[in-house]
Amino acid sequence: MKWFKDTRHILFSLLAVLLVLMPILSLDAGISGDEEVHLKQAEFVIKYYASFGQDKAALNTPVTNLKYYGQSFDNLTTLWAQLLGIEDIYTFRHICNSLVGWLCILFAALIAVHLSGYRAAIFTVLLLAASPRFIGHSLNNLKDIPFALGYVASIFFTMKVISDLKNIKLKYAVGLILSMALTLSIRPGGLLVFCYFVLFAAIAYFIGIKSENNDKPRFLIFLLTFVLIVVSSYFIGLLFWPYALENPIINPIISMKMMSDYPVRLRQLFEGVVFWSDQLPWYYLIKYVTITIPIVILPLTLIYVICIFNKKQSPIPFLKKILLLFVIIFPFGFTIVADSNVYGAWRHLLFTYPPLVIVAAIGLSNIMIPIKMKIVKNGIIIVFMLTLLPSTSFIIRNHPLEYTYFNKLAGDYNNVANNYELDYYYHSVREASLWLKNHIEKNDANKVKIASNYGISDYFKKSDKAISFAYTPYYSRGNTDWDYGIFYRTTIAPSQTSQKLWPPTGTLKCINTEGIAVCVIVKRQTHDDYLGKLAYENEDYTQAVSYLSMATQIDPGNEIAWINLGKSYLKLSKYNKAKEAFSQCLNMIPDYEPSMYYLAQIEILTGKPEKAENFYKQILKNNSKSYKTYLAYAQLKESLNEKLNAIELLDQCLKLNPNYKLAIDMKKEIKNEITETN
Repeated sequence: MKWFKDTRHILFSLLAVLLVLMPILSLDAGISGDEEVHLKQAEFVIKYYASFGQDKAALNTPVTNLKYYGQSFDNLTTLWAQLLGIEDIYTFRHICNSLVGWLCILFAALIAVHLSGYRAAIFTVLLLAASPRFIGHSLNNLKDIPFALGYVASIFFTMKVISDLKNIKLKYAVGLILSMALTLSIRPGGLLVFCYFVLFAAIAYFIGIKSENNDKPRFLIFLLTFVLIVVSSYFIGLLFWPYALENPIINPIISMKMMSDYPVRLRQLFEGVVFWSDQLPWYYLIKYVTITIPIVILPLTLIYVICIFNKKQSPIPFLKKILLLFVIIFPFGFTIVADSNVYGAWRHLLFTYPPLVIVAAIGLSNIMIPIKMKIVKNGIIIVFMLTLLPSTSFIIRNHPLEYTYFNKLAGDYNNVANNYELDYYYHSVREASLWLKNHIEKNDANKVKIASNYGISDYFKKSDKAISFAYTPYYSRGNTDWDYGIFYRTTIAPSQTSQKLWPPTGTLKCINTEGIAVCVIVKRQTHDDYLGKLAYENEDYTQAVSYLSMATQIDPGNEIAWINLGKSYLKLSKYNKAKEAFSQCLNMIPDYEPSMYYLAQIEILTGKPEKAENFYKQILKNNSKSYKTYLAYAQLKESLNEKLNAIELLDQCLKLNPNYKLAIDMKKEIKNEITETN
């Protein structure tokens, strides 16, 4: 027991336990949402270097935009896997990533030791280990966790360097060069740590000039060292980034600008409302952090702030504590002011979390410093440990879906599920796929077809029962031929859970987090919906109605069957029947765009353009990016001889889709008519 009386021994023991535990936990991690495309890009990057830059596939990424990422850790793990002949590359990647997560914790602890001692470092490790979001991403997020490592390590070495600018130790200078290079090599936002170093090293230099101890370094030596660190870090950071190597000055700047307003827009559930990711409220990130971290971090952070401004201390230690706050606040401030496109909760700013935890840990340590009575100190530690029980127990209950954690500030978890994204990185699909693989091997004599709203083929590589795989959006699942389906919850309208339409009819198994189904395995109850869709495509609308009517009887919650039934009635000019079908779908999903679009068409056909206009307005209120609705609305306005209004709507349409030929042709035609009239 004497071992544990030394705070250093406690710290080392905690780190040792995590070093063993985190790789083990990573074995259960699923393939994350964009991991497959990053793996493919890593393979292209390796070919780029193997061909000495002749193979340009890594630079041709118009869909994924991955040329703008360095993604060095993805590239290195893929290269290691190829050299070692590892077949299960995703498991290998996840193990490697868990070790990087552990290194994040290690460097966070080192910063805490540097600023406040071993007790603060112990609190730092405990808080990070009890942070479900951080642990969850450490298992399989090869972008944000390695970036966080570079970020935290850069902060540590910056602190070491500015502590004594006159006598910079080589190991700290090298550590700073490599850590800043790592951060930049993963994504262009790594330029932030260069700015931090430049700013705080300059401040430290001027503090040295004004110091009574006359400890200013010679300016020329300082400048040369300063430039050497920055330039070396920059060019080392470009070594694994083909796009940057093509133009080392211009291309990283282009990438930084592009990443500050990433062109991919996704629908995101936030506060019970579905937003486009570039239209989220300004406080989106701040609120998400607040409701997804252990609550105790919030008051402890406030204590840290109060302590550093109330306690008299020498300039350089004070500067380092300000630096720790700055590296948390600045990224949030920049993202909000720049109105950056963000999504997937706050994972894009996950790198700020270890510094935030350090701040909280030092805040707790500061509480204990003036206390002399051992019993009081022990009481504070016990209370602190109790505050970590909710998040720790969540990790245990919900592994490997730790990252779906919300604290009590978000409310009851059932309400959380209807207000916020849960499994936005699709980790649950792995467990669902493995369950279905086992199920079909035991229960199906024939080969089966599997559909999903996520890529699942990798999980079935060694299965001889899965004959084919099909991707289908959840709300279009009836349009595809499949026997079993695996569907994640992320795109499901909250109203569907309240109406008991999720999980859907035919569900065999639910993958849950806190009792909420985040992914389901479905056995198809009928193929009539698919046959009805084929009949519609073959223009046999009467047969389509027959099939689709049967499909909606078997599964009244089959949204696409109702839509296709309405479309079939529309083709048969049975407008009342069509309206009933579309309205039934609208009852299941209020404000469902396809339902309102076709209801508008019916109103136009039955001579009620004002009602059609109301539907179009409602669609555009819910989805301002629906360019097809702008076109349909423009067509309505043109039919009412409101040509100028039609042109305005077409302009909106073409802003969203500049190459939309129907809109281009219609606008040209209307302009010609206006010219001829005048």
